[in-house]
Amino acid sequence: MSIATPPQLDAALEIAGHVDLSVGDIDTTGDVHVRGNVLEQFKVHSGGRIVVDGAVEAAELRAAADIEVAGSIVGKDRGSITAGGNVRARFITSAKIEAAGDIHCEIALANCTVVCGGRIVVEQGQIAGGKLITAGGVTCKSLGNSSGVMTVVEVGVDESLRRDLPGIIAAAEAQKAKAKKIEQTVQPLLQNQKKLTPAQKEKATELLFDAQSMNQLATETLLAVKERYENSLANCKPEVVLSDILNPGVVLRFPGLQTRVMSPFKGPLKIAIKRSGQENRILLIDTESGSSQQLGAESIPDQTAKLMGKVTFLLAQGR
Repeated sequence: MSIATPPQLDAALEIAGHVDLSVGDIDTTGDVHVRGNVLEQFKVHSGGRIVVDGAVEAAELRAAADIEVAGSIVGKDRGSITAGGNVRARFITSAKIEAAGDIHCEIALANCTVVCGGRIVVEQGQIAGGKLITAGGVTCKSLGNSSGVMTVVEVGVDESLRRDLPGIIAAAEAQKAKAKKIEQTVQPLLQNQKKLTPAQKEKATELLFDAQSMNQLATETLLAVKERYENSLANCKPEVVLSDILNPGVVLRFPGLQTRVMSPFKGPLKIAIKRSGQENRILLIDTESGSSQQLGAESIPDQTAKLMGKVTFLLAQGR
């Protein structure tokens, strides 16, 4: 993978040198092209793409689309990169990275906290240290390192959906509860309409209509998140593919299962979850011979599935 030549940007805000004290923070609705480096503690926010020809230090980059860095991202545990699209860089270390799309790194991804809506790819290098959550799985040369540094990799998980679900469910429950309270108050009144004035009848009818609208909105919200979940399941890939070595100290998490690697395994390998009836297993597959072995695993809570069970329950209540 080569990212030495950045893509051409249309109508981009171009910074001829570094983003430093002479430039200050950048906040624009369009694309940004930085010809130099983005220095420590500076911010670059874009409503489009961000392209950096040099390196990014412990800075904050936020873009609605892709972020492409020709050099390295050295976060120093303070830097953050947030992209509505893909993230590309030569080397990323000690940074917080969040991308709605894929994350591509040429040499190494080290000691980072990563949330990826697509796939994490370090085809020619290593992923070691930190915690990574990715919906689309992982491809790398080696995972972890020979010293056994703890590296937590959670695959096949839509973290954006998992984070959003509690708020969505709480809002729907609140709407349904408010609607129920209105109905419990108004319906007895409408059963004795002779005692109501025309104005009271009209108000009661309006309130009942409001309650029905609240229930309908809550149902539509829950149906939308159910569709989002189904699309997420279709797009998620709970797998790790590596060409060289799986090192001890790596913790692999799949939806509902977790395993800790205690000894090295030589690649090329694919680690994936196999579902068979009520029993799920984590398999380590030699991609050259096709042989496989089961890795010891323990059950862990699948928070997304648990919350979606509540969504299903709430929808059933509305029928």
